[in-house]
Amino acid sequence: MQEWTEQGIDSATIAKRCQERGIARSQKSIMRMQARKGWHAQIPTASTPRFDRPLAIEGDALVWADVHGPFHDAEWMNRTADLALRWGIDNLVIAGDLADFNAFSHYGRQVGIDADAEIETLGRIVDAVCASFQVWYVAGNHDVRPLRMLAHAGLSVSTIMRLFAGGPRCHLSDYHWCDLTSGGRRYRIEHPRNASVLPTRVAQGLVTKYRCSVIAGHGHLWGITRDASGQDWAIDSGICADPLRIGYAQQEHSTRPAMCQGAVIIRDGVPVLLGPENIAFYESIGLDKKTYRS
Repeated sequence: MQEWTEQGIDSATIAKRCQERGIARSQKSIMRMQARKGWHAQIPTASTPRFDRPLAIEGDALVWADVHGPFHDAEWMNRTADLALRWGIDNLVIAGDLADFNAFSHYGRQVGIDADAEIETLGRIVDAVCASFQVWYVAGNHDVRPLRMLAHAGLSVSTIMRLFAGGPRCHLSDYHWCDLTSGGRRYRIEHPRNASVLPTRVAQGLVTKYRCSVIAGHGHLWGITRDASGQDWAIDSGICADPLRIGYAQQEHSTRPAMCQGAVIIRDGVPVLLGPENIAFYESIGLDKKTYRS
């Protein structure tokens, strides 16, 4: 009977086989024996993958979101990178939408911008930042735009990323988020599906869901707050694109909040939300790499 159970045969069938062989065993007694001895029917292991392998980063980091190359703001990105390097930051996390992939847009592409030109620009951006940082790049909704046109080709978003991002200092992910641990505090750095017209609203929802601090892109907003417990941070990072290069936002107005530029530095677990209005203050502190590491 144990052999039959290990083969996945149910108790009713085993009881019938026992009866055919003149063995006095009822189905209920077989079920009790299975429960008592632990030789119940074996459920086969699922063959489908588990989605439990996001990028996991240890240490401090500079976080950029929504670069939207080739509509990026190089001056803003260089300024935040310079500050991060002065503070001894070795990691750069790109929280989705490094690429705009305007050439693959279903919403109307800007004239004169082709995929070749976009990919060339993105490659130059990645080469530049990899010279100074370990780069961790998670997917955003714009990064997956080409996949919508290649829906049946079996490609992953990281395959698309490799067209312009690669090398030992550039770590790619099909996930739209990653884990970062700095100063003993855990962050999820996200390019979430949701967006809101209220700064930090989506980040706060994710903090509540996952019980850790969250830095969110995608909404193009800027803000920082604590969750209700006062333990975790909910942050909208702002964008690294140049709003004046985003045609749809400038040529046709809407009542959505204005796009806000920003970036985040996480240092010893503490987030510093940078924006054009406050970055000069942090630049004036004079904390260079040597001082910080001592």
